[in-house]
Amino acid sequence: MAIVRVGGRSTAKMITEGSREFCSVLETVSAVGRVLPPFIIWQGKTHRESYYPEGGLINEATFAVSESGYMDDELGLEYMKEHFEPYTWCDAPRCLIVDEHSSHVTWQVVKYALDHDIYMISLQSKSTHLLM
Repeated sequence: MAIVRVGGRSTAKMITEGSREFCSVLETVSAVGRVLPPFIIWQGKTHRESYYPEGGLINEATFAVSESGYMDDELGLEYMKEHFEPYTWCDAPRCLIVDEHSSHVTWQVVKYALDHDIYMISLQSKSTHLLM
């Protein structure tokens, strides 16, 4: 599989070679349309970034692994610490809109958000697409 830029935009396109390996991609877009690099969760126990060629969108992504290939509570906190915080840090408070997935609203995630001036708004599960 390759993840590549499409045209001059920040849209990613996945090209597969018949593999059915599962992964999740967490997208984050700001209110002004700024797109953060993807947070990609592969199914498995390890991941090697050396699988990808140098440069491009894939080098900006954050990679994680889980047994299922889905976001879990541990990865929810990792997303906040290693992805959202570094890419959005500023001297002003930030707002993060999430759905009610359990990994988004654990005590550790909420405490981290409060400690770092990130205000979270939780929408009903499977409803964030309605914001578009």
